[in-house]
Amino acid sequence: MFCLNPNHRQYDLIFGTEGASKGNLFIGEWHAVKNREFLSKAKITHVLSALTPKSAFFPELKSLQIEQKIVAISDHPDESITPHFEPAIEFIGSALQNGNIFVHCAGGRSRSVSLVVAYLVKEKGMSVQTAIAAIKEKRPEAGPNHHFLQELNTF
Repeated sequence: MFCLNPNHRQYDLIFGTEGASKGNLFIGEWHAVKNREFLSKAKITHVLSALTPKSAFFPELKSLQIEQKIVAISDHPDESITPHFEPAIEFIGSALQNGNIFVHCAGGRSRSVSLVVAYLVKEKGMSVQTAIAAIKEKRPEAGPNHHFLQELNTF
């Protein structure tokens, strides 16, 4: 993929320790799911895909013995992300106890970030603003769309 931004990254380690075999959470874009070097080096055991179902099919994950959960959602103001918070929080929590997780959407900015913010709010006791700021420190382009942000603030 050609990208005009030389600082563009497909994924970022949001928390954890680089190289650790469990407890690491990465956020990024869908291209990273096809990056075997990243998946192997980061020791990814779980992938949470926040995409439309048609876009979220990555058969290579099965051959790599990576567990995938699909959150079927579009990045659109008419979509509600709230029903996906609890299942995503459970999946993220389980993944972090047993391995490393990569949470992604198309661009690694809105849907994936919203799900990780919900996890940080519920499981780590952060405020929405603190969680977003912590993610933005590692992934500056992160930012839930306006509707998802409203939903996070009422979660």
